[in-house]
Amino acid sequence: MKGKSDATTQQAGDYQKVLYVPKHEALTLVLIPQMKVLREVEYPEGLECFYAGVVQVQDSIFMTGGWKHDNSKAALRDQVVYQATTLSLKISLNHATEFVRKADFHVPREAHGIAAICSKTLYIAGGRNSSGELAKCEKYSIRDDRWSPAPPMSGPRRDSSLCCFSGRWMYVMGGLHELKEDKVVERLDALEEEEGWKVVKVQEELSVHNSIEALQVGPEKILICPCTGPSAFILHDVYTHDEKYVYQAEYTYGLSKLRIHSGWIYGVMSTWKNSIVKMPTCRLAWNICSDL
Repeated sequence: MKGKSDATTQQAGDYQKVLYVPKHEALTLVLIPQMKVLREVEYPEGLECFYAGVVQVQDSIFMTGGWKHDNSKAALRDQVVYQATTLSLKISLNHATEFVRKADFHVPREAHGIAAICSKTLYIAGGRNSSGELAKCEKYSIRDDRWSPAPPMSGPRRDSSLCCFSGRWMYVMGGLHELKEDKVVERLDALEEEEGWKVVKVQEELSVHNSIEALQVGPEKILICPCTGPSAFILHDVYTHDEKYVYQAEYTYGLSKLRIHSGWIYGVMSTWKNSIVKMPTCRLAWNICSDL
């Protein structure tokens, strides 16, 4: 009986050992800390997308939206179609799995923020489609496979980072609006959604990044990482709203998909041949450890 329990525990923790790398036609699963490519999982035919929102929720990976080229005969040259699709993939170390089509959301979009709260609900925020940049948000019940509207942000933005904090608050940071950097940080209380998004006062000179990744790294701190060039990593205190530089990055081009595993923060540097990079939480300095 003890052996069965141990096996179940090991299987349940498999998803903690996997880092995902989204590409145009497939999703690469990487086993950490060994830095071994586990497998590539192709997207369903016709649903290959650019700039989709991807997030891991325990043992599942969800991919939302994005855009693809319109290959219909009536389409103009370089015309694109914005997607409202939701795909789900179960993570397994031992067995090949495939994407499953889930419920579509209401407003097609790409370049949107996405995050999960309490492993039960996905939120997507902003992005853009053929109508322009969006302030609209939606939420998805994983259990019920159902999308519903969520309170809109104070203004439209794309390429922003959505970060869940302490299983209750959603922070949206960074991004662009009309090609200008969005300096506003907003927070939504998922338990009191009727109050809507509220602007958080921060030190403006430290918080301006047109594209960032944000990750909770402690009971009071969010690590803000620039994705588009050499700049500083920032620790943001969610209670005092103080911010401080923690490391002057030499390269962060294309940094995304941050996660913590065994005292290390892992990420994907897409413009460095999809390199896996990591840094210890106590040091906060990136090292390239694997090329895919």
